[in-house]
Amino acid sequence: VRTEVDATLSSARGVEPARVTLVFADGTQASERVDLAAGSPGQPLSWAQCVDKFTDCLGVAGAAAPARAGEAVALVAELEPLPDVRPLIELFA
Repeated sequence: VRTEVDATLSSARGVEPARVTLVFADGTQASERVDLAAGSPGQPLSWAQCVDKFTDCLGVAGAAAPARAGEAVALVAELEPLPDVRPLIELFA
């Protein structure tokens, strides 16, 4: 893996575009430019995508069992009327 900065990819929006180029063993290349990454203000994630990302991150971090992830998602989904956030915090303590 090699990282290179491409100064031609600049943005006044504060969210930088990116280009990923794969170079295969036979020398062929595949390249894709993304101006707005998924999850950026200009391309927000849906609730389902947020839940998937959260669950994936927990799995990588080993921070919570999947059942507890479901509890956390349910609490966050009802965060506004939740009278006390301690049950949410306790899931990750």
